[in-house]
Amino acid sequence: MISVLHGPVGKHFIALGRSIYHTKCRFFAGVNIQNARLANVRNIAIVAHIDAGKTTVTERMLFYSGSQGRIGEVDKGNTTTDFMQEEMERGITIQAAAVTFNWKNHIINVLDTPGHVDFNIEVERSLRVLEGVIGVFDAAVGVQGQSHIVLQQAQKFKIPMIAFLNKMDKANANFDRSVDSLRVKLGVCPLCLQAPIGDGYSGFEGVVDFLDMKIIRWALPDGAEAKQSEISEEPAYIREIARNGRLSLVDELIARDEKLMEAVITHMEKHGTDETTGKMEMDRASIVSAIRRQSQIVTQGKKSDNTQIVPVLCGAARRNKGVQPLLDAIVEILPCPQEMQHNAEISAASIRPAAKEFCLRSLSTALVFKVSYYSHPCGKRKGLLSYFRVYVGRVSRGKYFNATRKCFENLSQIFVVHGDVLKPVEYVPVGCIGVVFSEASHTGDTWINDGFQGTAFRLPGIDSPLPVVSTAIEPFEDTHSDRIRESLEMLCREDPSLRTRESDRGEIILQGMGDLHLEIALSKIQRLFGLRCSLQPPVVEYHESLDSEFIIPSENIYDSAGQLALDLGLRLTPVRDSLDGDMISSQKVEVGIDIDEETLLDDLVKRFDVSDLKEIVRMSRDFVEHYRPYILRAAQEALANSPRLHAEFLGAQLNFTRILVFADMKMQPNQVESFIGFFVSNALRKAHRMIVEPFMQLEVNLVDEKFASEVLRDLRQRETKSMEVNEGNDAISAVLPMRKLSKYSADLRKITKGHAHYWYKLDHYRPSRKL
Repeated sequence: MISVLHGPVGKHFIALGRSIYHTKCRFFAGVNIQNARLANVRNIAIVAHIDAGKTTVTERMLFYSGSQGRIGEVDKGNTTTDFMQEEMERGITIQAAAVTFNWKNHIINVLDTPGHVDFNIEVERSLRVLEGVIGVFDAAVGVQGQSHIVLQQAQKFKIPMIAFLNKMDKANANFDRSVDSLRVKLGVCPLCLQAPIGDGYSGFEGVVDFLDMKIIRWALPDGAEAKQSEISEEPAYIREIARNGRLSLVDELIARDEKLMEAVITHMEKHGTDETTGKMEMDRASIVSAIRRQSQIVTQGKKSDNTQIVPVLCGAARRNKGVQPLLDAIVEILPCPQEMQHNAEISAASIRPAAKEFCLRSLSTALVFKVSYYSHPCGKRKGLLSYFRVYVGRVSRGKYFNATRKCFENLSQIFVVHGDVLKPVEYVPVGCIGVVFSEASHTGDTWINDGFQGTAFRLPGIDSPLPVVSTAIEPFEDTHSDRIRESLEMLCREDPSLRTRESDRGEIILQGMGDLHLEIALSKIQRLFGLRCSLQPPVVEYHESLDSEFIIPSENIYDSAGQLALDLGLRLTPVRDSLDGDMISSQKVEVGIDIDEETLLDDLVKRFDVSDLKEIVRMSRDFVEHYRPYILRAAQEALANSPRLHAEFLGAQLNFTRILVFADMKMQPNQVESFIGFFVSNALRKAHRMIVEPFMQLEVNLVDEKFASEVLRDLRQRETKSMEVNEGNDAISAVLPMRKLSKYSADLRKITKGHAHYWYKLDHYRPSRKL
């Protein structure tokens, strides 16, 4: 039995193995991030498929860490991170919410992210600024659709993951099957640090800890008190689980980690033990260090020796079991900011070598990764909050240069955030997350402190996905149209995956990632801005693409006075994702400058004296070098407004093959952008184009596999391009047009009598018709 150590009034501490679990009985008073050691900071995201229990896990973390004095429940609408009215009404997470708490002298910044695919931008921009991911999985189902997307995003940013198999108390929970699904569906190497004792049928009691070789059981209803027992005191089958689990853990690690292998061999030689005994007696610190090293090697691919290691723990957060060991794993296994390679690269690249020594003492660089509309519960303050992560130095009150918008911002007050509670601070140190009221910043902007705008570059931004559905907004009163446009502009600042445009008939068109996405936007317009309006039925967003290669060898561009300004040429090349040419990438068109000077000179010889050629080439080269950012930006803006649909142009690559100037003239950047934009837009109109439509990757998870045949029959009638059924006959994946998913939720509910759920994501585009 573990002992309870009584401390100050209203608190108690529980000794559990190597841990001291502090049960809190106070509400958020803030965490002193200003005195934090960078090595003791952890920035993590809680990610999962919808309804896997992310927010439930987050609430227990806050409770056990002492950050708040009660456990919030999703179904009661009183959680710290789901504070939006729409979240409380629907019982789902819609926007990423930040909380900060202490655990064993470490500061943990957590972003609780949405599980619904419509709000995937929230996950993308959260992972951009973090060093660790906690993937929460329903142990009764294993890996579900959104888990694939999240892992790909984490691998994109080279972020290590810990898997937490939640809901071990469910009747059909299966630990081994869930671990296998991590291996098969995600293509990772699961490294089990625990095994469950009991299940949903026999009753989930606790876990076998393979690191401490102890048994942990939770006694009290709130999970605060736990009992620890020795393996030797347990029945034979539990002793066998513990022995096999420990050996499997060490075997997997020594196959990858030379330091641990050397430590095992040294232990065997020193104590004269055999290999099995050496592995069982290996000290905990050496094993944890090996796990930490190997889990940070983030790779992609399936079933290879270099497959990414993902430590696995389990529990039942709703029953208050298993969360404290997860917190220990966050502290012991996940990296701090200075250990992450991408953070080191950003910090080094931000500083020019000549100014490096001085800048390291004085420079501050931060990335705005999220913008959110904030309304104080008591109505005291409203406005746009910019969430930022500090990469170099620290951010305090004062004047900062927005390197993305090329403007200055005055940060009058700095806060740390805990759900919807703001706490003023003097500054936010490197590696930590803060918020500030800002009317100018957008997601992906870079801040640099005043006086250093010449020493730092723009940090890599955050890409926004293309919308797949759109709808027309109808105001109840005509006088509200302008106010609706203003409110939508603010919502698009908050959520970059929302977009707006005007139709040819003057309608306000709202574009988004799905029906739920558009419904939430409408609800915000009505709630936050008091505007009454309705949505037309959503329609699929089509795009234009290139049907065949198109080349303009040379075209003269004249200014407003009729003088020759530029001589331009380009090549538009189709880009396809498949050999048959039917699968078109959803990526934006890549723009480059690929000028062959030898070919150019051969052409110029026919038109100019040889004595003038070198000067023309020199002026043109200098022009391209000086105006390159404006040339590329103007081309991208033209490609974002296709001739027919006024949407993003897809499935092509654009290269400028000719950029000539014939006089050493000084142009304003806006003039250059105007000339380039006109030229590219005109080229798109002349090119052979086609309309393309989005195809979605759909996954249907069946609670009862007897409905599989009916679901398959229905999918075959929806122009499905491919279908696959898993071995258990309880998961079906398919690729089909977005237009065939209209009202699919109601249809699936009818077919399966509510015993199924589904998700989908954009897979690619396919030709619809030629223009």
